[in-house]
Amino acid sequence: MKIFEIFSHNPEEAFAPDFDLGEDLQFFIHNDPEFYRKHYFPFIVKLKEAKANKTKFSAKAFEALVKHAYNVYKDKFSEENLPTDIDDELVKEVCENLYREEIKNIEEGHYDDIE
Repeated sequence: MKIFEIFSHNPEEAFAPDFDLGEDLQFFIHNDPEFYRKHYFPFIVKLKEAKANKTKFSAKAFEALVKHAYNVYKDKFSEENLPTDIDDELVKEVCENLYREEIKNIEEGHYDDIE
């Protein structure tokens, strides 16, 4: 806890996380070995196949994955100031970021050696 948090008159401000939850969640999705191997990589393989089959999809395809990632993240890092549920706007932001990143990776051939 920081000194200004003790004397803050705004309880929301005093106990707000001092990091960007969206960025931290994206970092977790990419870098947690267990989550990446069990959930994210298989999703990317399906995304690659869908793109190869010219199946239309959008950033919304990532929604269930992001919500699940948040639940795993929340359980793994028992930060008391984390909200119980992830905000819809934050889900949308993370989904759009992941979508842009992975579409670019697929188009640039980063996953070409994956069957």
